[in-house]
Amino acid sequence: MIVGILTAANGSIGGGHLVRMKEVRKIFISKGFLCEIFFDEDSLINFLNSKKEKKSFALIDLPEDFEIKLDKVFLSKECIKIGYELGRNLIPDYNLVPFQFKSRKFLAKKEIKSGLEFLIIREVVRKINENKKRNRAPQLIISLGSGDTYNQAMELFKNLRKFCKHRCKILVVIGPHGEKKLNFNRRVLFSPRNFPELLNSSSTVITNGGTTLVESLYLGKKVYCIPQNNDEKEFSEFLSDLYKFRLIEKSEWNPDLIDFSENENTNPNEFIDGLGGERVVNFTLKIAIENGVI
Repeated sequence: MIVGILTAANGSIGGGHLVRMKEVRKIFISKGFLCEIFFDEDSLINFLNSKKEKKSFALIDLPEDFEIKLDKVFLSKECIKIGYELGRNLIPDYNLVPFQFKSRKFLAKKEIKSGLEFLIIREVVRKINENKKRNRAPQLIISLGSGDTYNQAMELFKNLRKFCKHRCKILVVIGPHGEKKLNFNRRVLFSPRNFPELLNSSSTVITNGGTTLVESLYLGKKVYCIPQNNDEKEFSEFLSDLYKFRLIEKSEWNPDLIDFSENENTNPNEFIDGLGGERVVNFTLKIAIENGVI
C-alpha cells in the first residue's frame, strides 16, 4: 500500500499541518509502507499513479480556505480519500477530526471519527515527556506560531523584559515560516532545531492557539495563550475547559498578567496522551484492510 499526503506550510498558515503530517509519515514508514508528503495536487496524483498497486490512499490535511484544486484527487475512484480536519466543500471518504469546530462544517461520504485521541504529538516531544527531565531555572518562551512575524514576537519581548528582569530568562522563538530579520539579540532564535528541548526546559510559555499550545500543555507547562485567529480562539477556548491556562485577547495583553506561581495542571496527559499519530495511522490501515488494499 502507498500513502500520499497532501498538506501545506507557509508564512500565513504556519507549519502545524506539516509538523503533524511529518509525524504520520514517520509512523507509516516505520510500519513498512511507502509514504510521501506533497504540497500540490499534481505531484500527489503522479505519485499515486506511478506505482503498481491498484489502490492507494490520499491523506489530506489543509486549512479551511487554502487555495488548491482537489478535484482530480477526489474524482480518482482507485484512491481512498481520508481527510484530517478537512473542512471543505469537497468531501473525503473518511474524515478524522480531533476537535469539532462549531464554526466549521466537517463532512465525509462514509464516516467521521472525532476526538482528542486523534490529536497528533511529535515523537520527540513524547520522548521528552517520558524522561521527565526539566530545567529548574525559570525560563519564559515566546512562540506565536510557525508563521509568526518578527515584530509581533519582539513587541511582547520588549514589554516583558523590564517586567521580568531577574525573575526569569526570556527566549523568543520565530518559526521556520516567520519573518527573518538581521538580529544580534541572543535571546531571539530563528527556527532552532532543539525547540522541543527548549520548550521542555521552560517553566512558562506564551504562545498562540496551535501546535505549541498543545505540546506545552502536554509537557505540563504554565501557558498563556494569545489566539491569532478565530479558529485558534475556538480551539484554545475548548482546551481551557480541560486544562488550566490563561487565555488572552491580543488587545488585552499586559505584562502584569504574568504570574510566576506553580502550574496548576497536575495531570497534563489526562486528555492528550500523545498517541494520536498512531491512532490516525491505525485507522487508515483499518480502512485499507476493509477495502482490500492490504
